[in-house]
Amino acid sequence: MKGRRFGGKRVGGFLYFHRDALGLVPEEARRAVEEAAARAAFDWNVVKYSPSRPSLLLYEDLDEAAFPALLMAASYDPEAGTFEVTDYSRRANPPILHRKEALLPPDDPRLPAFLAITRKAEEKGVFADVTRIGTRVS
Repeated sequence: MKGRRFGGKRVGGFLYFHRDALGLVPEEARRAVEEAAARAAFDWNVVKYSPSRPSLLLYEDLDEAAFPALLMAASYDPEAGTFEVTDYSRRANPPILHRKEALLPPDDPRLPAFLAITRKAEEKGVFADVTRIGTRVS
């Protein structure tokens, strides 16, 4: 993994990253997430960042689940200082995290294992049809 630069995972205009990579994102993003995290009354492990509305996400344990399900999302409104919380934990078809290695800092020791999961999924054609990925029942 030497030489890998951190860029996070970009999807639909949002930047996703693991909380362990907070120190590697641009200062504006770091400050916004730190403000939201200071007001959050729940655990989170992933950020979905947009300048106007950062979200703190709680996925199943990334170390335990090959493709963790989203359990909770809390979108932060910095102007109002409030959260809009969505509970996914009881949904039959929650969003699923894939390519989780992209969320991690370049020196994270979990990278080889997470990359191996992604490679195996690619070899099996799991990501071939992008319209069928992203939720448990695609």
